[in-house]
Amino acid sequence: MEDGVYEPPDLTPEERMELENIRRRKQELLVEIQRLREELSEAMSEVEGLEANEGSKTLQRNRKMAMGRKKFNMDPKKGIQFLVENELLQNTPEEIARFLYKGEGLNKTAIGDYLGEREELNLAVLHAFVDLHEFTDLNLVQALRDSQHSRGQCPLVRLDHVTIPETTAEAGRSGFLVDQFLTQGLRVGTGSHQPWHPFLAPPQPRQFLWSFRLPGEAQKIDRMMEAFAQRYCLCNPGVFQSTDTCYVLSFAVIMLNTSLHNPNVRDKPGLERF
Repeated sequence: MEDGVYEPPDLTPEERMELENIRRRKQELLVEIQRLREELSEAMSEVEGLEANEGSKTLQRNRKMAMGRKKFNMDPKKGIQFLVENELLQNTPEEIARFLYKGEGLNKTAIGDYLGEREELNLAVLHAFVDLHEFTDLNLVQALRDSQHSRGQCPLVRLDHVTIPETTAEAGRSGFLVDQFLTQGLRVGTGSHQPWHPFLAPPQPRQFLWSFRLPGEAQKIDRMMEAFAQRYCLCNPGVFQSTDTCYVLSFAVIMLNTSLHNPNVRDKPGLERF
């Protein structure tokens, strides 16, 4: 017996040597296992440190993003600049447009003010922003209408007693949305929607004026309606003979809605006056 380990007395010299080799190999394995345990412990400590560091970076990024949103709501241009400088937003029209369209924590009035500016970047962002909207098979009012209006609460306009053409081509030839829309009963108020029709598709929950609040300046609204008209005509070819017609009607509908629903406007226009 050696070191408390039983050793049969009748072992041959070869067997004793083999047994010794086994014991030596066992010790080597124990040392190797201990070394691996220590390395694993060090690796786990490094991983925990990295996770803590990543968590800190994520927290720091989230704080900067929240700060950027607050800056945007106070001054849209400075807010975008802050986000770009801190590498939280790519300085491209498409990325800025997606950021505004997503709208998390952003004031809709601030979004409208930014989109309405006439600087080159703002105009590019406006067009990219409008391109994120899908207007296919929606009539003009539904494409403009915001989400509250889509749910039937104070609709922008109600289309009652309007002769609806059978095809979009017929509508384009007849100038339906310009002539008949304005002369055959453009009525304001609440009410049920018409049955489904290519011009009266089911209202969508996220349309153009849901994404932001129109600014008060007529020039800004003008630029927005021009971009909207281009996108609407692209999604609905044949409805209007030109984007100018769509633009004029869009601007007129916005002005009518403002005149009728803005409490500051006391002299409400009637149909003939409009």
